[in-house]
Amino acid sequence: MLRVLLYMLLFLPLSVFAQCLGAYQDTRGSLYLVENGEVTMLEYNPPVEYKVGRKYLAYIDFNNDFHIYYNGESQVIQGFPPTEYFVTDDMLVWHNGGAQIYTIYNNRMIPLDDIANEFIGVSDSVVAYIDYLNVFRVFYKGGAHEVDLNAVAEVKVQDNMVAYIAQNNEFRAFYQGQRYTVEYGMQPLNFEVNRNIIAYTEIYGNFKVFYDGEVQTLEKFQPLMYKTGENMVAWVDQYNTFKVFYKGEVTELMTAQPDSFDVVENILVYPDRNRFFHAFYEGKDYLMERFIPMNYAIDNDLLVYMDLNERLQGLYNGEIRPISDMVVTKYSVMNQTVVFYKLANQVRIFCNGQVINGINR
Repeated sequence: MLRVLLYMLLFLPLSVFAQCLGAYQDTRGSLYLVENGEVTMLEYNPPVEYKVGRKYLAYIDFNNDFHIYYNGESQVIQGFPPTEYFVTDDMLVWHNGGAQIYTIYNNRMIPLDDIANEFIGVSDSVVAYIDYLNVFRVFYKGGAHEVDLNAVAEVKVQDNMVAYIAQNNEFRAFYQGQRYTVEYGMQPLNFEVNRNIIAYTEIYGNFKVFYDGEVQTLEKFQPLMYKTGENMVAWVDQYNTFKVFYKGEVTELMTAQPDSFDVVENILVYPDRNRFFHAFYEGKDYLMERFIPMNYAIDNDLLVYMDLNERLQGLYNGEIRPISDMVVTKYSVMNQTVVFYKLANQVRIFCNGQVINGINR
């Protein structure tokens, strides 16, 4: 079956994948696909599980067959469920236990089972693993790269970035097909990674970022707290000032520490001193509401939350706008798709900036 799928995937036409890709289950558990404003049933019987990325949807059906949906077709990958699987922005990765690791990238299925010994982690565009010779490797853009010949420790993988501690305690990174030494001869006190960025406190307490292949010092003292996002890091300095680094620029957001803050992908959210709700997106600070929402969800340039009237509002590609005009009891966000409900059998979908009706039985 794997060989048949490989042949089919190799000859699928390349296409620009949709931002609006999602899925939901109706009241009877049937699985529906949402793609570019259209809703279709994928499985009549309730699946065991499903996961959605920007290109692929993968699921385990009621017979425990493992499926992939891509480019208008659903196919069985294998007749048993994987030990674990991941559907990211760029690829599908599954692990059958032991050394059996497979990826689907750019319509091609690429097995890593002949070289993998230990599975470490996966993110949007990288898979980190140890091969059968105990060499640390990273699968990136369709190829396996030899990163380090010796034992590695504290590996962190996120989006297109891999950071780790080498055997000689050097702090290293694998980024865009190259290995970098971030700090020579000393491991950091702490570090976090995300797309294009590593934020860390080095052994002397300096707070630094490795961004776009270069190291920059942000503070001479260790921050009170920090979190990373895509091309950004937000932190509270020793004077309780709240700052954000985004694409090389530092912006001071508040002169006081916020009660909380969160960074998901490329959106930072936080309350100010007046308890107003803010979002920082692509270098701009947005005042979203004069209250703090009870909950919110973020994925791929989309922030969604419930207002005081129980309707959905959001930040969509930098535009503050309503998501629903009806009272909502629950909602979920995947990519730039929002599935929301007033009642269990009243499904609405926000897709490509428009609201469409879902299908229910």
